[in-house]
Amino acid sequence: MNRTFYNYWTLMESAIKADGRGLSLISANKIEIINDQLMIDGKEWFSDHPNFDSSIACCITSNKENESMVLRKIQAV
Repeated sequence: MNRTFYNYWTLMESAIKADGRGLSLISANKIEIINDQLMIDGKEWFSDHPNFDSSIACCITSNKENESMVLRKIQAV
């Protein structure tokens, strides 16, 4: 698995969902990632890549820095 590719993919996907305007953000070049800093239309967003497992790529994006959240891995039965 190419971890860097999936980290960027999940970052873009979570940013689009967090912002709420959808795929138009990509086509309008409104998302910038510079030195791991995420900007959407000039507004700073904060992201985290929780490390559940080496086979899982995940990203959480918020408009608040250091947002407190609890993540749990759930095993499907």
